[in-house]
Amino acid sequence: MLKGNKILLRSLTYSDLNFLKSIENNIDNWHFGSEEKKFSNDELINYIENAKINIKIAKQYRFVIEYNCSPVGFIDLYNYKNKSAEIGIIISEKYRNRGFAKESLFLILDYALKNLGLKKISATISSENLLSLMLFKSCGFKIHKTENNLIHFCKLAM
Repeated sequence: MLKGNKILLRSLTYSDLNFLKSIENNIDNWHFGSEEKKFSNDELINYIENAKINIKIAKQYRFVIEYNCSPVGFIDLYNYKNKSAEIGIIISEKYRNRGFAKESLFLILDYALKNLGLKKISATISSENLLSLMLFKSCGFKIHKTENNLIHFCKLAM
């Protein structure tokens, strides 16, 4: 569990099933991720069951972003390998523009660099997603390359 000023980053639990389903099965969110399909309750329950596997084994880990005891989004570390990982973040539409994404990103960066010993964290963002582009730039990510309407950001450990 990682605690910030306004939010908490914690592990996924069964009580998050409805929130997870609302995010994953919302077709408006599909352009942010790699999956474009509706997930069944059984698939999401199975995902929650496996969500506590150590990142070094599973190669990914999803944190729930919690505000006032309610989930407001997710921040994921994935493709973990060789002291590097990719990062993704999504905030539920009704909780956007409140600073939760930025605080979550700073918390996870501190954790990943100090506790996991990561040397490089990357993010891939659509060039149309202006809010995410501004978020990652404001958190010290640098553009690594641009291709096919995607901007690849990178942050290196100091």
